[in-house]
Amino acid sequence: MKIKIFYKITFIIYLFAMSSGALSARTWTSADGLKKFTGEYISHTDETVTVSKNKREITFQLNKLSQEDRDWLIELDELAEEKALALKNKKGKLESHIAENADIKSWHSYLPKSYSADGPKHPVCFIYEPWGKSKSILQKMIPTADELGWVLVGIDSYSNKRSAERKLDIIVEDCQIIRKLAFSELNIDIQKTVYGGLSGGGWWSYSSSSRLDKPAAGILSFGGWMSGEYHLKFPRKMAVAIVNGDKDKGARTWELKDMKFLEEKARADVKLFHFPGGHVMAPSDICLKAAKWIHETKQF
Repeated sequence: MKIKIFYKITFIIYLFAMSSGALSARTWTSADGLKKFTGEYISHTDETVTVSKNKREITFQLNKLSQEDRDWLIELDELAEEKALALKNKKGKLESHIAENADIKSWHSYLPKSYSADGPKHPVCFIYEPWGKSKSILQKMIPTADELGWVLVGIDSYSNKRSAERKLDIIVEDCQIIRKLAFSELNIDIQKTVYGGLSGGGWWSYSSSSRLDKPAAGILSFGGWMSGEYHLKFPRKMAVAIVNGDKDKGARTWELKDMKFLEEKARADVKLFHFPGGHVMAPSDICLKAAKWIHETKQF
């Protein structure tokens, strides 16, 4: 745990230094005051500091630096700890929206604690629920979003009822409209797009990766399956997490068939995740474990 905290603080120090201009070149002075050089701060520990001089990284002992330089590093640590505490206490943002041009207009978004509108783009997971109530699944995935820095977008247009009524073209059109709205309004990375859903929403996650605008990096299928739609053209090399309750007979019947197709025909990385239970949404720890596997597999 101490190692994890150390790296979090180090990363926050780096982000603070970037945002405050601290990574611009500064003058460093030796402990005896006789030598000075100009270099950019990179990182430091309790005993050493690393700077960049003439595009070359140099690491040396802190006791070789002037007291002024050491005080500057202490101040950097203090500011980083303040930012770490602020991030810990910060809350994510859950909102509901209206897509005026869609048939089913409601959609939802969750911005994680680490969300930044002008920083690096975040991964995004588009979410579906079998009754058209995507917000219920989105809310259960909030711990996952906060841990990984994912933005969640719930789309209510899909439901098992509308699918049974053969309204797939309308569902696709709605999803495209909301997808474009999300990419225009949120700081999310199109190359880090994941589709996820429960039951029929899991099936629509697979379908979305084929029927909607490309690309798709991964699938989070909770109790869903492909229903034999092996004729569709799917993106290659996705990371697909199949997450089923160990007593979910319907979903588990399709596991090996879907895995075989995805691995052989779509060259996907596929991993099974099981938890005690039936045809229900996975517990938050299993959800995080599956999403984290996608995150690491695709190097988000």
